[in-house]
Amino acid sequence: MDIITKQSTKPLHNLEQDLVIEAQGITAEDLYLLATKKIAAIKIVNYYPIDLCNQIITKIMSENEPGHFEKAKHVQRIGMPHFDIVDAHSFNKYHETALQNIRKLRNIHAPYLSPIDKFRLELDESWPAGANIESLYGKKCFVGLCRIINGISGSVLEPHIDKLSRDSNDSYAAHSLESQLAANIYIATPDVGGEVEIWLKEPEIEVYEKELEKTQSYHVNRDILGQPDAVISPKVGDLLIFNSRCFHAVRESSGGIRSSIAAFVGYRGINHSLSLWS
Repeated sequence: MDIITKQSTKPLHNLEQDLVIEAQGITAEDLYLLATKKIAAIKIVNYYPIDLCNQIITKIMSENEPGHFEKAKHVQRIGMPHFDIVDAHSFNKYHETALQNIRKLRNIHAPYLSPIDKFRLELDESWPAGANIESLYGKKCFVGLCRIINGISGSVLEPHIDKLSRDSNDSYAAHSLESQLAANIYIATPDVGGEVEIWLKEPEIEVYEKELEKTQSYHVNRDILGQPDAVISPKVGDLLIFNSRCFHAVRESSGGIRSSIAAFVGYRGINHSLSLWS
């Protein structure tokens, strides 16, 4: 069965650079193009000062003991992602610690404006209807996850999608999303590799679940996807935004850690506010 049943209306024969917008700042027009799969990604170079990124990653690695993703244990994290909710206990933990983790990450960056707070402010200012922290089941979500891949125990993230309604299947708020974007602000990048691969292909969930059964993991076999439509090499301080409902992956890396401050952005239409969570 062909896993691809929905995809962009934009012809994919265009050059890769036509699918990746290198912008000077966040705009509603670019976000709309991304949410509707007309482009593969938005990249803003030097979004956050490189010297502050270097200070942040040093502080994070020396003063914190990162946990790890339950479904991708080679990826370390500070803060709990919604992706790690697997039962009632983890659900309660996620929502009960959401604001606490937001403040923890903010304190790590003090006295400077944190990357995620900068992004939240500019997203709210750029989108006509504004942007707010997502609430699910009447509870605030966490936003601003710090992800760390050290390359020692595996640096690859295989092709997968992220879709909130898969993780919160009984949530009206999750199902009301028309699209979901992923934003990453890179505070450390490896010497070699770590490129982000993006396919402008969104699968039907039923078919996607069957493909996951074949790998018994969080990802699908990349052989079913063909060549990616865009391959992007982010650098320290860059902001990269792409559509997380489309397949994406991270290539193997070496020579240093790869770390980003990450958030999802929910899109419910041009007349609705955007929402953020991690």
